[in-house]
Amino acid sequence: MGVTLIAAKGKLANLIASPAAFLWGIGSAISLAFYSIQPRRLLAEHGSIAVVGWGMLLGGIAANIIHPIWKVDGMVTLASVLQIFIVIIFGTACSFLIYLSSLRYISSALASVLTAFEPILATVFSIFIFQLRFSLPEFIGFLLVLGAILFLQKTL
Repeated sequence: MGVTLIAAKGKLANLIASPAAFLWGIGSAISLAFYSIQPRRLLAEHGSIAVVGWGMLLGGIAANIIHPIWKVDGMVTLASVLQIFIVIIFGTACSFLIYLSSLRYISSALASVLTAFEPILATVFSIFIFQLRFSLPEFIGFLLVLGAILFLQKTL
């Protein structure tokens, strides 16, 4: 409910999600639960770098079958290639490596709960970076998300 208030700015009529977007969201939540719990044995046996590396390689091969890398739908410039590498290295590989490495020290349930901080941080950064206004419904949503995180963290 909190994320919905933040995303819709308190007006549920503003929240438009296609069935495909809804299914991708549900699939994303299921995937988060799966990759938080499933690799525990692999991480203990092989380490997070090997697990993330193989996961990225196999995922990249599968994605390349669906959308080959040589079929580009835009203009390729040095700047665009650098931006893609930044997203790949920092936004994807390092993020997953840090997340999976944390599973050695905290439970997968706690790690999953901590990922709920993403909408809170996105909102706070948007206020400071983009000077967005924070309305009362968004503030209430912010508090709901934060309250849910604190509640779940105490129960874990």
